[in-house]
Amino acid sequence: MRIVAIIYDIIPLQYPEFCDDQLVAVFAEWFEWVSKVSDCFVCISRSVLDDIKQEVIARLSKSEADQRSYGYFHLGAELDMKDTSKVSDQRLRDVFASEQPVFIAVSTIEPRKNHGYLLDVFDCLWQEGSSARLCIVGRVGWKCDAFMERAMKHTELGRRFFMFNELDDNGLEYAYCNAKALIFPSLAEGFGLPLVEAMQRGLPAIASDIKVFREVGGDYLSYCNPRDPKTCAAIIREVERTGRLPSAKPLNDWKWISWKESATQLLVATDGDSSVAS
Repeated sequence: MRIVAIIYDIIPLQYPEFCDDQLVAVFAEWFEWVSKVSDCFVCISRSVLDDIKQEVIARLSKSEADQRSYGYFHLGAELDMKDTSKVSDQRLRDVFASEQPVFIAVSTIEPRKNHGYLLDVFDCLWQEGSSARLCIVGRVGWKCDAFMERAMKHTELGRRFFMFNELDDNGLEYAYCNAKALIFPSLAEGFGLPLVEAMQRGLPAIASDIKVFREVGGDYLSYCNPRDPKTCAAIIREVERTGRLPSAKPLNDWKWISWKESATQLLVATDGDSSVAS
C-alpha cells in the first residue's frame, strides 16, 4: 500500500498573510506530518508540484525527498451548468441588460484574490469617463473587512459597480455567458478554475501574470501585473476601443480536458509520472 497526498496548493505556507491565522498553524502542522508519511505527492498543477518538491526537500533531506514520487494532474471542467433561462434574479439580469461591457470577477472575497486592485483599476477608468461595468461574484471570506467597507460605500455601487455574494450556479452561468471578459488578478493560486470555466464558454479573460496562469492559459489570455492597476486598465481601454482582448492566440483554438480525462491524469500521476500534462 502507498500513501498518496493530493495537494491543491501550499499557500498558507507561502503566503500566511493571505490566510486565517488558525489555518496557517493547522496547515503547517499537517504538512509537517504529511511530508513524512507520504510515498507520493500529486498536485493540481506543475507550478504547485515545483513548490511541493522544494518544500519537502526543506523539511526532510534531498536524499529522503528523492525517495518519494511526484506527479500532477489538471482539474477538469465541463459545460454542464444549469439552464440560464431559470435565472430569477432580476437585479443580475439588469446588470447585463445594458449595451455597456460588463467585466466579471469570480472568486471568494479574500486578500489574495486582489479585489481592491479591481476597484483601483475601474476607479481609474471611471474617472476618465469609461462606461465599463465591474461585477464581482463571490462569497465573503476572511480578512476582507476593509474591502467590503470600501465596496459598500462606493459611489458607483448599483450604477457601474455590482456585487453578488450569494449567486447560485444558474446565476454564475448567466454571468459567464453574458460578460465581456473575466478578470482574475489573483496574487497566488494553485490552479485558477474560473479561468477554465470562462474560457470554455468562449469568454476571454484577463489574468495576473503568475506562473500557474501561464500554465493554464498560455498565449490565450491577456496578462496584467497584479501589483500595477494601470496594466489592467490599459487592457480594458483596448477592449473598449477594439471590442476584443489582446491575446497572442485566438481563444477559439484553446481546448481543455474533461473530468474523465482529469481522472485519467490523476491515475497516471499517482505512479509518480510528473510528465503528465493536459
